[in-house]
Amino acid sequence: MSTDGFDWFTGLATVKAPCPPALLQPNGPQRFFESPNHTDFGVKVPRVLMHESLHMFQLAGSSWLQRLVAEEWGRVLTLERTGVAPPHGPLRTAFGRPQQGIPFSVRDLVECLARFWDMHMRGPDRVLEEEAFPDPKGEFAALRMARQARHEIPYTSQEYHAAMQASMLHDSYPRLYVQIFQAALDSPAVKSLGRNDPGRNANRASWAVNVLLPIAGFVALNTSDPVRAFVICLDKVLGDEEGLRLETAAENVNELIELDQLSCWAQLVEPLTRELSEANLLPRATLTGPMDVEGWREHPVWRHLPQRFDALTTGLTAMLIQPTPEPEPQRPWLPLLQTVLHSVLQKHAFAACGLMGIPPLRLQLGAAFAPPLLRFTDTQLCATDFAASIAPWPVTALELTAAVEDAQHRHRALRNADFAAKFGVKPGVFG
Repeated sequence: MSTDGFDWFTGLATVKAPCPPALLQPNGPQRFFESPNHTDFGVKVPRVLMHESLHMFQLAGSSWLQRLVAEEWGRVLTLERTGVAPPHGPLRTAFGRPQQGIPFSVRDLVECLARFWDMHMRGPDRVLEEEAFPDPKGEFAALRMARQARHEIPYTSQEYHAAMQASMLHDSYPRLYVQIFQAALDSPAVKSLGRNDPGRNANRASWAVNVLLPIAGFVALNTSDPVRAFVICLDKVLGDEEGLRLETAAENVNELIELDQLSCWAQLVEPLTRELSEANLLPRATLTGPMDVEGWREHPVWRHLPQRFDALTTGLTAMLIQPTPEPEPQRPWLPLLQTVLHSVLQKHAFAACGLMGIPPLRLQLGAAFAPPLLRFTDTQLCATDFAASIAPWPVTALELTAAVEDAQHRHRALRNADFAAKFGVKPGVFG
């Protein structure tokens, strides 16, 4: 029986729930990416669909993940050509296996980043309520009441951190976040910031993780060794007393974290890139896709990725020429957010994939990189049917659905061959 999930090798996102009628409307999926918390979409579907869509966004923004898929598809082609499945490639082996001396794997980094953005986009209050996380001491409720009394933004860094810790009761996805928080709390960078006020260092450590995790994670996932690259990035920033002395833009707008993420991106990406280059881990992030990787051009679904990158570029270009919005009573930061966003994207367009949870970027990624096929318990939706008019797929819905199913069938044959080899039985015994 299938479960909720995103299949990196086929583009299929599965949600084990009925499809909300709102998603079936002509602009339903675009409306979802704009307002994932709207009551029209129910409870379970937004939580699962957003998480699995984030994995699709990650594939679009990671050359390592793209090479992983290409490597695995090369195995499919070899099996079909020779009748023998070659061993797992180095990327497939490394995906879920922690390196010696490092307590996390590429998969841990990928899932942690997805949960990180999950929590930001849907809000810690809502996630905790949906998951029914216990709060026996009332700590989270107290943080929420204190924030509401101050009429601050929808949630504070303390609430976000508390929710990430609480969600470890549900699964292991936030574990890396908590580990980085502890490393930040003990780091020279945070201690330096709190030299005159150490009592607030926990808040500083939470802030540090919120700006460093998405930036270091994106850079690392565009190297040949994401785990080692991520550790190098953390050491570079947290190990330096001056590492977190960064200019921020959110001080006068209720500490909007998206502004700090954008501001810190502009200051951290280039020094981290230089540091990784010196370690022979030069990041390679592009908006074209790895068409030079063996197996990629032959993939029934992902061979269309270059056109999807064109769609993203078109969408970002259209976004950048929009007039600056007027501030709103509940969102006074809107003009500043657009100004900083434009400044970052004009220099680093791939920041759209690195900071995927920031609302304007999420909308662009949803238009260009929604999962190719969404499968619910009662129906399925093809990305061609709800693609934005300026970002159409180069194939029909019927053709794209057939391509996903073709990839699924052919990759299943490879998995069956792998299981047969593992258990020492004849190929084909698993179907």
